[in-house]
Amino acid sequence: MFISYPDFTALEPQIIKMVSGGLASCADLTQVEGGLFNDIYRWIPQEVPGKKKVPHVAYYLKQYHNSHRSSVFTPPAIDKKIRCTLAFKVHCLFNELNEDLHITAQIHYMEQYDLLVIQGVPYPKPLVAYLASGEVLWEPLALLMTGIGRLHSIRAKEVFINNELYENTSFRDFKLQLQYYDLAAGMEASSALKSSIIDLADRYKTQKYTLLHGDLNSRNVIINSKDNSFGVIDFEQSHVGNPIYDLAYILSEVYMACLYHGIDMDATMHRLIQAYTKSNTTFDLKNHWVEFKKHLGVQILYRLHGPSKASWSFYMTDMKKRAHIIEVAKLMIMQRMQFGEWS
Repeated sequence: MFISYPDFTALEPQIIKMVSGGLASCADLTQVEGGLFNDIYRWIPQEVPGKKKVPHVAYYLKQYHNSHRSSVFTPPAIDKKIRCTLAFKVHCLFNELNEDLHITAQIHYMEQYDLLVIQGVPYPKPLVAYLASGEVLWEPLALLMTGIGRLHSIRAKEVFINNELYENTSFRDFKLQLQYYDLAAGMEASSALKSSIIDLADRYKTQKYTLLHGDLNSRNVIINSKDNSFGVIDFEQSHVGNPIYDLAYILSEVYMACLYHGIDMDATMHRLIQAYTKSNTTFDLKNHWVEFKKHLGVQILYRLHGPSKASWSFYMTDMKKRAHIIEVAKLMIMQRMQFGEWS
């Protein structure tokens, strides 16, 4: 069974041939760094039947498996078809909600093979590369916040509550364990900071406002370096929760980059939060402001202390600046710091 996306139908015969022969042994494919359960291959078709070849566009074939591929993490054992279906459906939903934003990472589901085919962004550059060099791209970042706001504006109770596929509590709890409980475990038993982080994670499990991306990091936002159009990928960790989790997830990296590079953090956060609140009128962020900033602090600490810290803070070689950012994050969590009113 094929769930067709118009731009991909013409490619199916070539993809089927590659899958049948085994993706790993196909000379036309280059394996790239993949996800926790997935093998990902980069493919540049020599010819797309009936279509003019678009320069600098690759396709990514993402094949799902039941056994995980990570030597660092032990993710929950969720059937590959469930993860693949969730990733496809939420990816399509995000793109459909944001057709006017020139989203470029289109997707196709070849269900028979547990395979997603994703059209790459032309002239691709991940957001993390811009943040590392101290570039804040206002336009794509504001559009990203607009797009995420639209996704979050769908009330969970109307579509996603009591739907096991979308609630995805196993992956939600895996991320909370990794980013909150494990982080807190390394702190002194009597630490108020430790208690605050644990309480934040416990409370999050009770909050079911809307559908989230769930892994909204700067490597999952790909920007066209020529025209600043962008694509968002990797929705398999989507779950029902509080929008502040997605916001803290991506804005923690923006916040860190601003502090490290000396960029006007208040102006940056104000502009991005405004773009978000304008597109999501069903959720009043001001009612969750203190809690949002606590999550922001935790996400910053995780990116500086967690097992994948090299992926997010590799450019922060100045130890004094790193130490300052860590202290700022702790003050956020403990509410001992005054903030600009970004909203």
